[in-house]
Amino acid sequence: MPQKTTPVTKNTKAKPKSDPTVYLVVAAGVLMVASILLLRQLARNYVLDGGFMRIYMASRSAAWICLGVAIVSLGLLIALRKPVVRAVCPYVLALSLLWALTAAVLRNYWVNQMMPLYLLHASVYCLYIVYELYRAEFFCVSLATVTAGVSFYLYHIGLGPNLRCFIIGATLVLVLAGVLLTALFCSRHKGAFVLRGKERRVFPKAFNPLLIYITCLIWFVCFVLCLILGPAFAYYCIFAVVAYELIAAVYYTFQLK
Repeated sequence: MPQKTTPVTKNTKAKPKSDPTVYLVVAAGVLMVASILLLRQLARNYVLDGGFMRIYMASRSAAWICLGVAIVSLGLLIALRKPVVRAVCPYVLALSLLWALTAAVLRNYWVNQMMPLYLLHASVYCLYIVYELYRAEFFCVSLATVTAGVSFYLYHIGLGPNLRCFIIGATLVLVLAGVLLTALFCSRHKGAFVLRGKERRVFPKAFNPLLIYITCLIWFVCFVLCLILGPAFAYYCIFAVVAYELIAAVYYTFQLK
């Protein structure tokens, strides 16, 4: 009688899903370097023959185009619930707003505000990398700290108590207030943001907002002292911001599990 043969089954293991965080972080790093190099090239072209007028005229069109793209992206996010739209449009919205602001600054201030533009682009991409790699708590701390650092730098280079200084101060206060209120609201709902009965997890359930409160208080007090003591004090606050961010990075790195 013929012997029965049992089918041979291969011992296959399920392939682990690739983590998109790595690709997003690498893409953000590449875009940051590309943005800074592009800004540097634009600054060089201003001094070339005819370069000033070309960039001056193109910056206006670029600002309106990027603003239009941002409005369309926001409309798609509001109107559509498709996964592709939800995955792509937030990045398009953020990048278009960033370059619309960049083009507007180039249009109105030429190359006089290139260093703030470098800081703006580096801050946006670095904050995104922090958001992807760490918890939301470190992102909030970094958002408040980076905004304070940029404010101290802009005040230090001689803006003084004028309209632009008022805009810088108002921006810092709004960011600190937003971070503070977000932490306060989420701490009352065990780390979740609740809106119209819908819960969205932002922080862990054992979230303690004390460090965020301390961070916002420190930078608000420092900025008030900058207004009182002048740009010299703001210069030292820049070093304090760098040291604080490095210490926070080490702390939250050890908190990762």
